[in-house]
Amino acid sequence: MANSIKLGFGYTNTDFTRQYTINNVADSIVSSSAAKEAIRTNVKAINASLAAGTDGGLSTMFRADDYDAAESIGAFNHINDVTIVEKEITELDIGAQEEGD
Repeated sequence: MANSIKLGFGYTNTDFTRQYTINNVADSIVSSSAAKEAIRTNVKAINASLAAGTDGGLSTMFRADDYDAAESIGAFNHINDVTIVEKEITELDIGAQEEGD
């Protein structure tokens, strides 16, 4: 299993959500507390820019299926969850068995 980051997106005036997964994420991006805090900080900054309307078009790039600009429905307005999945490596000792084992 490789490292991945899963993001849950929320949208205005709808209960529609999307889940995006970024696969093959380098160990250095997800392995340390500092790296995880950097992800948290960046997600909060994205959410703040979406709330402030300074997202540079991001809110309309990712749309809900029921998107309707005239009704203010379905524009991307926040990342509601982030999950980091880290690979785990387990080595098994399969050395030669001794007689009687």
